[in-house]
Amino acid sequence: MSIAIENDAMFHELQNKLFAAYLDFESLDRVCEIMSEHLGYDFAIVDTLYEELGRTKRRKLHADELPPLNAYKLLINIETEVALYGFLLANPPERLDIEIESSLLRQCVIMPIVLWFDRLTTIQASNQRFRDNMLWSLINDEQPFTDTIKAEGQALGLFQTDSYICITGRIGIFDGEVQRSKTDERQWFIKSLLTIQNHTQKIADKISRHIMFTYQQDIYIIFLEYRQSDTEQFVYFFLNALESKLKHIFGNVKFAWGIGEIPNGPTDFHCSYINSRLALDTCYSENGFGHRYSYKDARLFQMIYVLRQHPNIVAMSERALVSLMEYDRKKNSSLLDTFRCYVQNNQNTAKTAQMLYLHRQTLLYRLKKIEALTGISLSNHEEVLFLEVCIKIYCDACC
Repeated sequence: MSIAIENDAMFHELQNKLFAAYLDFESLDRVCEIMSEHLGYDFAIVDTLYEELGRTKRRKLHADELPPLNAYKLLINIETEVALYGFLLANPPERLDIEIESSLLRQCVIMPIVLWFDRLTTIQASNQRFRDNMLWSLINDEQPFTDTIKAEGQALGLFQTDSYICITGRIGIFDGEVQRSKTDERQWFIKSLLTIQNHTQKIADKISRHIMFTYQQDIYIIFLEYRQSDTEQFVYFFLNALESKLKHIFGNVKFAWGIGEIPNGPTDFHCSYINSRLALDTCYSENGFGHRYSYKDARLFQMIYVLRQHPNIVAMSERALVSLMEYDRKKNSSLLDTFRCYVQNNQNTAKTAQMLYLHRQTLLYRLKKIEALTGISLSNHEEVLFLEVCIKIYCDACC
């Protein structure tokens, strides 16, 4: 038979017992026992990592012996509007006398169970806020990394080693091929952050590495323990595992990563973060999601960035390009793009003409026009390099 409205009293009694168990600080094992006593099912409660938090004792299973999720008669999300905490799993007895309607079970027991997770996550969130604030202040170079700060951080689980590599990432949420709005992505990230952090920690534990992380200004910041015997491929292995797990959980998510400079000694958190962000920003601006840049990939960008901070250099770059850009504007031509393509193809006219779908003579005419407008010789390597750098400085500065 089906539990219907006439059984509301039984569900109400069960709910009251669960609330009482919460107030008495009972364990989630006891929660599973209470539900089993009332409903006859075997229950298990797991977090989003599928780590067992409670079970009916008579099952006598270890955490790694839990059946796969699809082996349970019922699987109900333990969640609120802002967070997914875990799952309630239920298996019927061998002789099924009562069929539990999942909607009634959800209404009856999920709210009390959420209270246990809320209590746990409130403690975790409080500790994480302290860790976030401490790590973010070091990243921003707001305070020196003294022995006192290190000791305070170690009490919170931070700074368990001296050498870390910084990884910064953007996570994009897509519906098909369309990326969600920034507002929707932020709301998703707030709801999903605990799950992301838990899986990040679990992957680090599997490879026996200490890890620290924080989420700031739409950027996921990771400091991963790095040993002298490690290589850059070790970082890629970690990111591959993290991406695979998050895609399995969340579906259509995409990533862009920046990997900081390989450390050589104790970590300078500010410099390590700046280098990682430089790599991330270069990666994201040039390629969007689905790519990773290391610090060494972004070194030229860093040089250009430094040069852009000098107004005189930006003005000099503008003077070198103004005639070329003005000609393109008035004639609706593309000499600037022609030069870029010419440099990209190592000044090979045949390849450049092919890429631009131009006759070779048309390309040669354009190159002569570029020389006339800029006053440089395209046969002079230093002058070509100068014009290329001017384009990077001034075009980037105008973006």
